[in-house]
This record gives sequence, structure tokens and C-alpha cells, in this order.
Amino acid sequence: ALDAALTLEEPLAGVWCSFGMLYTVTPVHSAPKGLRLAAFHGARDDTIAASLALRSFARLLDVLPDFTLHIAPDLNHCQDSSLELDLLKRSLAAWGFRFADRSPDDALGDDLGRADEPPAAR
Repeated sequence: ALDAALTLEEPLAGVWCSFGMLYTVTPVHSAPKGLRLAAFHGARDDTIAASLALRSFARLLDVLPDFTLHIAPDLNHCQDSSLELDLLKRSLAAWGFRFADRSPDDALGDDLGRADEPPAAR
């Protein structure tokens, strides 16, 4: 998804990246102006090492002024974290997102359920 966001002609409102990295072949020099990006990664990730994620995201520092990266201590690959949900909510709020006149915090609550499940199933 990040590769697509960086190569689209029209910028997205924002991109949230969780436990991933930027491919070495992704052209970052043509990133859409105004693209906002927030990334979250676990320091103990044994699938994509945090050092690899850091090096890949470092390529974006010169082209994306609105870029945030958080490395969470003691988290492994795709491990649930209330900190991740909190950072997502803060990113959405900073980007001006609202859900039916509610803040991201009110809309998302503290539920870490799967996004593809309806709220009643969580």
C-alpha cells in the first residue's frame, strides 16, 4: 500500500504503516506533495527487523515533511498494542479526520478488533 501511495499522481489524505518497510525499488523522489505518513514498528520484530524498517523509511525524510515513525520497545511482528492504536488515533486527529462528527478517539475507542469484522462481531 505504501508503494502505491508514493506513486499515485493524486495524494492520499494520509498513510498509516504498521510493521513494514519501504521496498528498495519504490521511487520516493516522486512522492505526491502533501502526503502525510505515520509508521509504527516493533523493536523486537523478528520478521522485518526494526533496523531494516528504519533504513527503508529514512529514504522518505527528504521528500515527506509530514512523516512520523515510532519504534515500540518489546513488540514483535504484528503484535497487538494499545500504543499503536493510540498513535493511529493521534495521527488521524492531526490529519483532521473525523468520524460522523466524532473524534478518532471516540469513534475507535479502545477496541483492537479486526477492521474487517463489523463492530457487533468484535
